[in-house]
Amino acid sequence: GRGYVFTVDYGDEAAALFGAPHRRAGTLRALRGHEFVEDVLQNPGGQDLTTTVNWTQVISSGEAAGLRTVALERLDSFLLSAGLLEQLERESAHAASEADVTRLRLDAREMILPGGMASHFQVLVQKKI
Repeated sequence: GRGYVFTVDYGDEAAALFGAPHRRAGTLRALRGHEFVEDVLQNPGGQDLTTTVNWTQVISSGEAAGLRTVALERLDSFLLSAGLLEQLERESAHAASEADVTRLRLDAREMILPGGMASHFQVLVQKKI
């Protein structure tokens, strides 16, 4: 079969992940209530553990499975090039109220503003070949 795989997460390529001085201890982090916790073992079960995706490894694994990389880019750029603003206009035209329009615009704004949520995430697009 043919198709696409879209993977969205925060990460970096291997050279930046493993060569960066600030990452000498790796990329494992703990979060509790949207705040970073210094000691990842401090509160088992009471905090979330996360790590930065190694896009080089994901791409390599995809290629081994017959996937070709189409794009790896920041999520905000991807959303803009995929027509987020045009979709926002279409959704706004059919919104039930001004409050709904405002909510749509604020949500979209968070996704494309510099420093917003989507600027910290990447999207990897792979195609089955």
